[in-house]
Amino acid sequence: MHEKRKASISVILVMVFVLGLFVPMSQHARAAIPVPHNLYGHAFEWPGVGLGNGSLVTAWIDGVEYGWNLTFWDALDPDANNRSDKFDIDTEGNQVTQPLDPDTPWVKEGGDNLVDDIMYVWGRMEELVTGALGSNIFEQTRKWETFVSEYVNLSTAPTQPPVLPKISIIVTQPGDMGTQYIYIYGPQGTSMDEFYLEKNDGVLHNVATQIFLSGTISETTYFYVDLGATDYINPLGDELKLVWENPGGPGTPFDGMDVVVDRVEYNETFGGTHFGEPDNTIMPDASADSTIMRTPFAYTDTNDCLADFGPGFEPGRPPLAPYPLSVEGALAGPGQTIDHVTNRVNPKLDFMNQDPDSPFHFGYKMEVADDSAFTAI
Repeated sequence: MHEKRKASISVILVMVFVLGLFVPMSQHARAAIPVPHNLYGHAFEWPGVGLGNGSLVTAWIDGVEYGWNLTFWDALDPDANNRSDKFDIDTEGNQVTQPLDPDTPWVKEGGDNLVDDIMYVWGRMEELVTGALGSNIFEQTRKWETFVSEYVNLSTAPTQPPVLPKISIIVTQPGDMGTQYIYIYGPQGTSMDEFYLEKNDGVLHNVATQIFLSGTISETTYFYVDLGATDYINPLGDELKLVWENPGGPGTPFDGMDVVVDRVEYNETFGGTHFGEPDNTIMPDASADSTIMRTPFAYTDTNDCLADFGPGFEPGRPPLAPYPLSVEGALAGPGQTIDHVTNRVNPKLDFMNQDPDSPFHFGYKMEVADDSAFTAI
């Protein structure tokens, strides 16, 4: 009796062992999250001048932040002169079952091994300007690689993008049934000759999608771009990037490679089309609409499109386009209201006195007191 029980148990254990060997091979094997790429060292604003402890260093791939760290004081470093302005930053990797084979093909969670270049930034690329008042890009870069930890000192590049303009309004379904168009927001007088638009469409940095820009941001602080087609971007979901054309050479950021200064992703809640790598990333998507615009300000940028964008009114095209009423960057269309407008130099808003040659010349005229609400007409 006992011998039979032992024999039965032995058979069961053998069967369990055999099944354990073969069952996983018959199923899709899900890979573990890859070990992040690690970079550590000192961060400098200028040669020999550190950023200061507590400064934010971020890691970017194709306009998406995949890692961050605050510079710190390392009391354990035996060299007393080497303890300040240190950083230790992990950059997340893309989940894969094997090299270049996405485990989650609908979203890019981080870097792909020996494929993606990491751009390191002092700040978060959220401001309109670089330099003392904004983000600064470091000269150094690294290829993303798992199981790698490298010591590299970072230094901000003497040459930076002149500004960080924002894709502010996207019109995917124009009322006139014509080509799609967008408005870019930026400081007046900014030359857009150094920038271009780009999509991935399944291929990282797809040159076939690039639209090179030309012209200057006018006094309206908006720059109109005709996308040249009725289907350049998908109304149900897509991504669009604004890229600075790096001149390259010594002292340029990101080792001379072009810099994504702004990225927008949007998708329909039901029936959306914005899926697949490298187009769809961990960046939260805005809700798709015939027109989407940044809110509450034309330059609002937290790298969270769901929070930064909302449905908007179609502004129309130059030269007949109504200038979206703007106070401190807040936007309102006809019949829409902005609350609590403060800190204006001149409380009288008289858009009838705009330069008649402005592409946004339009009949907005009203007077409001500080800390009040007004409605566009």
